[in-house]
Amino acid sequence: MLAAAAVAGARLGEHLGADPALAVLVVGALGAGGSLFAGQGPARLTIATIAVLLVATATMQRALDGQEHSPLAHATSTRAAARITATLTGDPDGERYYAEVLARVDRIGGRSAGHRTVLVTAGGDAAQRLRLLESGDEIEVSGWLQPLTGYDRRLRWRHAVAALDAVELTSFEPAR
Repeated sequence: MLAAAAVAGARLGEHLGADPALAVLVVGALGAGGSLFAGQGPARLTIATIAVLLVATATMQRALDGQEHSPLAHATSTRAAARITATLTGDPDGERYYAEVLARVDRIGGRSAGHRTVLVTAGGDAAQRLRLLESGDEIEVSGWLQPLTGYDRRLRWRHAVAALDAVELTSFEPAR
């Protein structure tokens, strides 16, 4: 029952859209705490189920709000050229002349990026160099930020806020 409430809450939060949802989160947390003190039986399960639904709804809304209001949002919406410093969160994947990898952006153009995740895609020479790297490596790469589209939108569930079409891998440091 609680697992179903968590899934329903996440779907409801996705339907309601981006919002800080602080009040919903507080009410849900208070309900969860209250369920610990409600006696045994159906009342306790009902309170706990509602609390889980509210917490899951608020959590999804807050996650969407973080994606929508990230430090990369303006640059992404305008498809701006960018130079980022990031840490690879996985091993690059792809074919001979294409590579992609999720990376946690530390800096964009010298400013903090709030550790947001982007999908870095590369073609040609940049792809061949990117495919040699591995999870944990720090990279500096330049290219164009753009919104996630098509099949790549699934990466929002892994907290990706944008895609960076990389043109040049300017430097890297191996994981420590």
